[in-house]
Amino acid sequence: MFLPDWQPITIDLPTEWEFAHLYFVHDLHYGSELFDARKWMRLKDRIISDKYGKVLFIGDLFENAIPGSKSNMFTQSANPAEQKEFITQQFMVWVLSSIFK
Repeated sequence: MFLPDWQPITIDLPTEWEFAHLYFVHDLHYGSELFDARKWMRLKDRIISDKYGKVLFIGDLFENAIPGSKSNMFTQSANPAEQKEFITQQFMVWVLSSIFK
């Protein structure tokens, strides 16, 4: 779900929580030759294991360089379809965990 830049972000927390840890995930750039898969997996595991963790995805999750963009489309490590599939698979864990909690 995308929100306009001017709209405040609100998060519903369980009533028994006194606090939450907010993780702002942005600029992963999966598909870039500079994407660090090990670093991403460590962060993802940390967020998943955090009982009080909530994640907000900000943007630039995949590279998807095109002609004329700042990135070089010829050095990408994955094509656009592979990038979309990877991001979808990576973030399904949050969708499924919120459904089955």
